[in-house]
Amino acid sequence: MVTVLLLFCVLDFHIQIINAACSVPLGLSTGEIKDWQITASSIDEQRKEQCQANYIRLYSNSNNRAWCPRTDQPHQWIQIDLGTPTKLHGFMTQGRPGSREWITSLLISHSLDYYQWNYITDSDGDQNIFTANHDAVSIRYQYFRIPFNARFIRFHIVSWHLHPSLRLELVGCQECNKPLVFAPYTRFSASSSVPTRYRATCQPRDAFLLSNKGWCARYKQITENWLQIDIGHPTRVTALVTKGRGDRGEQWVTKYILAFSNDSRLWVYYNDARRTVPKIFNGNYDKSLERIHYLNQPFTARFVRFFPKEWNNRLSMRAGLLGCPHTGPCCLGYFRVQPEIPCVENLAHRKSITLNDLTHPLVYSSPQTILSYLIDGYDSSSRCTTIDSTRCKNGEPHIIIDLNRNYHVHGVIIQQLDSFSHLSQDDYLSRLQLDRIIVYITLDMSLASHQYNTALCSLVTRKNYGILSQRIHLQCQTPIMGRFIHIQLLGMRTITNRTQTRFSLPFKAHFCEIYAYN
Repeated sequence: MVTVLLLFCVLDFHIQIINAACSVPLGLSTGEIKDWQITASSIDEQRKEQCQANYIRLYSNSNNRAWCPRTDQPHQWIQIDLGTPTKLHGFMTQGRPGSREWITSLLISHSLDYYQWNYITDSDGDQNIFTANHDAVSIRYQYFRIPFNARFIRFHIVSWHLHPSLRLELVGCQECNKPLVFAPYTRFSASSSVPTRYRATCQPRDAFLLSNKGWCARYKQITENWLQIDIGHPTRVTALVTKGRGDRGEQWVTKYILAFSNDSRLWVYYNDARRTVPKIFNGNYDKSLERIHYLNQPFTARFVRFFPKEWNNRLSMRAGLLGCPHTGPCCLGYFRVQPEIPCVENLAHRKSITLNDLTHPLVYSSPQTILSYLIDGYDSSSRCTTIDSTRCKNGEPHIIIDLNRNYHVHGVIIQQLDSFSHLSQDDYLSRLQLDRIIVYITLDMSLASHQYNTALCSLVTRKNYGILSQRIHLQCQTPIMGRFIHIQLLGMRTITNRTQTRFSLPFKAHFCEIYAYN
């Protein structure tokens, strides 16, 4: 649960809102920042056992370790590569416990690209000399006067007690360094995989980083192999993560290139600035350790493909992505099944739609009943469709949506009008005569009576007024493979007094959008 601390400051009629949950230690003390992300100008060669650059981590288990530079050269510094641009709020420092060595003052510089550096300044615009520690044990926390964004940050030693020794932790907000690949919202696919008789391992689904297996290409196909990650929604990608196969053999990818796309048809190969050829990434050195590449040129995409070029023993890998999870409104063609979960693709978006074999826009003459409104991506009341049973074949409206290819459909959501105040009394009463909505999924466009049981996804009835909900969620009991979504609307049935025959009462339904997901 995210805790948001609201501090209201009445200054010039502005309200300041601080997200306290985002200002946290960034990972030096926990190991989330890896050793390769820490570099230093030097270390004390005479005390290598206690003074390596990666010993700078605060709360280290060893009491006599810290980063200790040489003292015979000026301008010693230690640098942290945070991987992605990060909002920095402050830092914590400590000396080397078990000794009488600590830093007493330091300067700090930072950069977004490693080439252009800026020192933190005071209110007069001069370089800010931070007072550090007064002993080797106490931990001092300091805020930056003005938070700033940086990927690289350097601590420059100015003065010290006996010998410069430093432990450190950074505090800030890193929103674009979070895992993007997790079930059930992410899907893997590949150019090839092992035959189905060996499906216990080596399938694309085994490429998750947390899997104990891995994806393996076919032995006979050694060129143009790829592993694809479908994130589910266009998302900002800032880093790549790869790993070897986990279950058997010494198998991993050593070199690969990368491409990305938003529609899986037009692909762009990744390269760094001022380069025209795809960048070749170095892969792994063993099967177990993750290798992370932070991107100099982050990109926004839904689909990401890894193209392995070299590997050890056999083409096998696991993969993941880091970046900024999408939190804003969904892009057109995407939606949220529930308000607090990630956006997913709407399979029905702008697909072919018919009503009782009559193709839009010839269904009705009124602009309020254009059938394409149901799959245009907008659910506002101004773009809704009125379905009148009296104008449909047999008095039973039957909507068919062609998804263009087969999907494992998990469910369908129907968005209805959010307000009925503008309806006439007759129209309002007629909607109460809708008895049930039934959803079927089929491989073919036709729906025969013998398919009713196997093709049934779900239904909703008048019981407990479920059919009157603004958002009707029809979740299939089990995912159904199919290309066509059938939505049948049935009215309440009654019996005539004279002939004692049953017939359906006429009704109207007011649908604004139809969503389907897999």
